[in-house]
Amino acid sequence: MAGTVRPFYALVRDPKSPDGRIRSQEPEKNKYLIRYKDHLNRWRSEIFEGKRSSAEKRLQQIQVVVGEILAKERPAPEAERRLVDAFDEYCNWLKGDGKKDSTIIRYQYSFSAFIKNGLRSSQVRDITVRDINNFRSKRESEVSKESLYIDLRHLRAFFNWCKRMRYLLESPMVNERFESQDKPIRFLTEDELVRLYQVLESDLEMKDLVKFYICTGARAAELLPPRFTWSNVYEDKIRLLTKRDKVRHVGLTQEMIEILESRKELLAPFPYKYPAVYRRIVMKAYKDAGIKGANIHSLRKTAGSRLVQKGVDIYRVSAFLGHSSVRVTEKHYAELLPSNYENLAEIIESGLPDTHMIRKNSTNLYQMSDFGKKGKSPFVDEDFVARAGIEPATHGFSVHSKPKTKKPDPPRQNEEDPSDSLS
Repeated sequence: MAGTVRPFYALVRDPKSPDGRIRSQEPEKNKYLIRYKDHLNRWRSEIFEGKRSSAEKRLQQIQVVVGEILAKERPAPEAERRLVDAFDEYCNWLKGDGKKDSTIIRYQYSFSAFIKNGLRSSQVRDITVRDINNFRSKRESEVSKESLYIDLRHLRAFFNWCKRMRYLLESPMVNERFESQDKPIRFLTEDELVRLYQVLESDLEMKDLVKFYICTGARAAELLPPRFTWSNVYEDKIRLLTKRDKVRHVGLTQEMIEILESRKELLAPFPYKYPAVYRRIVMKAYKDAGIKGANIHSLRKTAGSRLVQKGVDIYRVSAFLGHSSVRVTEKHYAELLPSNYENLAEIIESGLPDTHMIRKNSTNLYQMSDFGKKGKSPFVDEDFVARAGIEPATHGFSVHSKPKTKKPDPPRQNEEDPSDSLS
């Protein structure tokens, strides 16, 4: 049965390319790469730490297991994994991969909706395309189309992971195609901001937090512990840890400095948990202010929209919000400034010659010409039309005119004029 044990060469940074990776010239000590074929005749890899003799014994064990599966003495891995157990393992993997708790909770919400239709005791390999279609048709009547697409994306990611773990041979969503519709961004209007601040007069802690959300364009978790503590506060700016642990700095206004000064006795500038913040801002303050269809992330959208509407360059807005690309900013905010695009022609025209006067003068010249006095068009040979009975095509600015008579060439030097010889 095919299989090999080789020294393991780790990937290291390529000195010629900052973003590139190459294999190390030296193998890792006491680390080996085991290659073998599974019961589906597909090559698999496993990294083994220890002595080479132990790695070879591990390869023999794997080959024995594969042989037993082929002889049907042992069930295949994809035939013995319950759906709920696989999802619990998947959630642990997500957590180890650095996913936030709020993201994992959203995955669990999608999975719970999927298994509540009698699929809790099912095996992973038993899920079919029919189950996916039944879930989709039932879910469409319960949630919005955008929420349905989120559920389907989460399920597709889960089944792709199950395939990598060899709990199933093929994902039941391999041919699933769906596109989410881009919703218009939800930001707070001037009137909504006024009403919100009036309501928050009774909750000054959340009023200070809302002020920071809007003035910094921060995401919900970026101003709360453990991401945001006093170590992130400097004399005239703050440091925010954004997605994928990127860092961006935001300058402080005088009012923001005063807010931080008033909160120095606290363990953190805003020592609150996200559920409590959501409850006090969205469920209470928004509701009392009559604000619908908005969440905490809408405050970040409000920051971006106000910058764009005040004429700030889209590249500066992208850098301020910490977007991965200016395309992300354009996708969300470019439509807020249609007047900017409409006025570009006027900006270009301002540096050109006055074509209005040229057109006016051209019209006057035409009216004073023989064509204008006779009411004829300078672009149509009317004598030709009368003779042929067909009006020639005048594509754009094509002009049909009589052929010009060729003037005789002037006499060359030292060449006698014929008239002189006749005199």
